[in-house]
Amino acid sequence: MRAVEPPFDLDFKGELIRIAEHELQGKRVFHVDFKDSRKSLVVAVGLGFRDVRFWTSIPQGR
Repeated sequence: MRAVEPPFDLDFKGELIRIAEHELQGKRVFHVDFKDSRKSLVVAVGLGFRDVRFWTSIPQGR
């Protein structure tokens, strides 16, 4: 697995959000921290039907 990237800020709809990559049980996950009152979000890449990759939240449905 490649090295974990350092955290970075992303402009999302005019607001900065902080994204940090982590390794969890050998998988890459991304922690998204909103600067307002919204709860943080953890997302990962999933593998679906016919090996199509997709983004999903942990827990799913968030």
